[in-house]
Amino acid sequence: MTFDSVRHSVAFKGGTLLLRNERWRPAAFLLGRAAKLAPDHWESHNNLAVAFLKLARWKEAADVAQRAIALDPTAADSHAFLGIALLQLERWEEAVAAYRQAIALDPDRYDSYDRLGIALLRLERWDDVVETYETALKLDSGHHAAHHRLGIALQQLGRWDAAAAAFRRAIELVADNSAAAAELSGLQLNLATAVAQLEASGQSLTAALLQRAEALHPGTAARLSRAIELLEGEQWDEALAQLEALIPDLGGLHFLRVDPLIRLGRVPEAVAAHHQAVAVGGLIPRLPGPPTAARFARRQAAFWTSDNLSSDVFAVERWLEQLSVVRDQAGAMPAPRLLFVLDHDFGELATVKFFVLGQELAGRATLLLPERLYVHNVDAVPGRTHQYGSVEDI
Repeated sequence: MTFDSVRHSVAFKGGTLLLRNERWRPAAFLLGRAAKLAPDHWESHNNLAVAFLKLARWKEAADVAQRAIALDPTAADSHAFLGIALLQLERWEEAVAAYRQAIALDPDRYDSYDRLGIALLRLERWDDVVETYETALKLDSGHHAAHHRLGIALQQLGRWDAAAAAFRRAIELVADNSAAAAELSGLQLNLATAVAQLEASGQSLTAALLQRAEALHPGTAARLSRAIELLEGEQWDEALAQLEALIPDLGGLHFLRVDPLIRLGRVPEAVAAHHQAVAVGGLIPRLPGPPTAARFARRQAAFWTSDNLSSDVFAVERWLEQLSVVRDQAGAMPAPRLLFVLDHDFGELATVKFFVLGQELAGRATLLLPERLYVHNVDAVPGRTHQYGSVEDI
């Protein structure tokens, strides 16, 4: 054994141990030494790429991962690490290629499909996004973000019924995860949009629910139709009289009881009805009357006033709106970038997402979240959400 090989062994083993102990900077230093001492040693480069990723040194991570791939093209990890760096660098096409190669080498890894889907989403390749997330969810169906992104792609393709189903599943998963509660309002708004489009296209969700109810219990559809008419007429007591007879296995139709119970001041019963609808499962009907999106817009307009909110809120809104219309032009200065550093307030995260998601600004906004928020919101802004633990990290 040569002196250099001994030095490499010490540097590699020490760096790998530091990597396992999450001491990223000293790990990167030792693994960098190991890679120089043994430039043909794949694992030194591969582990160094991990350290650079943890330090958010994306360009260096990409370069090292590419060297690792050159040494061992069959290493799925190296392709996946390259993909992570390329996502952060917003090199979407290259990220797609990296993850497709990772999947070819290891087709059973959920994360590779998920990140491939993010890159495809940014490229607006909607059919590919759908195919990718359908495959990912066969491997692991428990990720609400995957159902959400699948729903977004289905919306873009005009597949409103499938989009609504994806959003509902995402909502169900978020409902069981209090740490992801900040995402619920956005999901519900997306669902309302899909349902409104579904009904406009003649594929009435309410009709489908009535048909299912009648098939299970003959005579039920007439009662439900009458109850819906009464709800539209705001005849709350009479509507409840029709709805109270519903039996548990009609599932989400119990949701129709929630609104009239709240209107009548029977809040505990309304909560119980909501829990019953969710617990039984199945499709959730839209409320009779205007689509949820329209009601939401009216309520927002009524709430978003100087009487309810301080002037600071409107100043921030105007500032973000001005930034969101800036375009990159040849010879012009780069468009502004924003860094949002949040504490443990889920409401703040929901507010930032309200301003940013679905806008061009999303491509120039970066979120820094503490661990408790980050764990459940790693894709709050896909590819641009990071964790911090100290002021030094920021």
